Amino acid sequence: MTKRELFQTIKSPPTYSTDFISTNFGFGYTPYPDNSININTAYVGSLYYQTYKNKKTGEIFNSTLSFNGKDYQLRCGDLFLEAKLSKKRAKKLTLNSVFSFDNEYKYKLLKELDNTYGLLKYDGSCKSGDLICEHDKLLLNSITAEIIQEVEQLYFYIQEGYLENMNQPTNINKLFKRYAFKKHVLIEGEKGSGKTFLIHNWCEKVKIPEVFLGGHEQLESIDFLGHYIQNADGSFLWKDGALSEAFRMAASGQRVVLIIDEILRIPKRELNILIYSLIAWNDNYILRTGRAIGEVNGIASEETIYAPVNKLWVVGTTNVGSGYAVEEIDEALADRFRLIRKDSTRAEMEKILIKYAKKKKFDKTLVIRLIRFFSEMRRFKNQDILSKIINIRHLVEAIEFSKIDEDIPEVLRETILAWVDRDIDGYPQTSQIEVIEKLIAEIWNEDLTNVDKDDMLELEIETKKLRNR
Repeated sequence: MTKRELFQTIKSPPTYSTDFISTNFGFGYTPYPDNSININTAYVGSLYYQTYKNKKTGEIFNSTLSFNGKDYQLRCGDLFLEAKLSKKRAKKLTLNSVFSFDNEYKYKLLKELDNTYGLLKYDGSCKSGDLICEHDKLLLNSITAEIIQEVEQLYFYIQEGYLENMNQPTNINKLFKRYAFKKHVLIEGEKGSGKTFLIHNWCEKVKIPEVFLGGHEQLESIDFLGHYIQNADGSFLWKDGALSEAFRMAASGQRVVLIIDEILRIPKRELNILIYSLIAWNDNYILRTGRAIGEVNGIASEETIYAPVNKLWVVGTTNVGSGYAVEEIDEALADRFRLIRKDSTRAEMEKILIKYAKKKKFDKTLVIRLIRFFSEMRRFKNQDILSKIINIRHLVEAIEFSKIDEDIPEVLRETILAWVDRDIDGYPQTSQIEVIEKLIAEIWNEDLTNVDKDDMLELEIETKKLRNR
């Protein structure tokens, strides 16, 4: 089916049986024969899968949504992933599917495909005579715009040779649900990939208050714990730091998320305060704030806050790459946090840009232009035309700093210096400036009257979701 047909289906998904429960899900890739060309021709497709268990019989089935770069296929099961093909047939299929790739990448991809053969367990074959079986109906009810975008992105990772990105955790909202108030989480990713926005958005959605702390190289213990400030009458009052504030809220019985942005920029000595406070004793985290709350024999007694483990959740973020001033992750910190990778996806960018465009009452086609600009700028980076990376923050600022839609190209031009290199004399490289200025002109002079209907339908779905919140 086409992308448009898929979106129309998930807008009004079929009724499904309650006899099945989902036991597993994930993203992957698999070789498919392309019978439309030749029986010996194959391609590597990306897919999303759900595993279901029949509550009555205990039987296990898989349903998959695959993408071949153009169309989508809904399948009950997968011949390769479930090892329903003989090893000889599977080997021939994988060899045919990687035939068009360069030799070095071909062998890497071949090895990855071999490792996925027989990955999914199953019991028997689906005996449904319907065009769409009960397992596929369940899958259609679970598919979102974000999942479709992840499947597409995974396919293009394969085509562009980015094998290292193919196994990253993709559905972070489900990971949040799994680890919230059970295991602290550290989200890594490049600058501007939407890490902090994702956390804020999740907290807002589940209506859990958050405490925010921005990490930096000059952060001190008082930023975590707190300090005394002088009142107007000369007396002193205690002001909580972010860690003490979160502990105090949790101790009162309120669930709270402590968000620490750029956590690995914090000096190790100060970071140890956080690490040792997250050692659980009798289902409580314990924090000594340094605040004097009494006196015994002339010696001040220090305040200690006991925060129930199930009331406090810490989520940290960190940029990655040689261009960022971050420390290596400490083993003790890594032991207390589950590490999650977060990269920019088109679906997430659309959500963020639609939200800001809606506030300014800008036309929604603006989002399409900005995403096209982002994609082309990333392509320039991959082709070494540019060496610096554009991020979602740049696009958001273009919206925020514009009074009307027509201001955005000018704001982008004013941002060009952030994306270009300098020559040996310190001047911006003219050739790079010209490339970006030409791109801005092309995209904003483009007539979107006949814009891709799939893009517009996708925007309408996301805009409707925001309106209904």
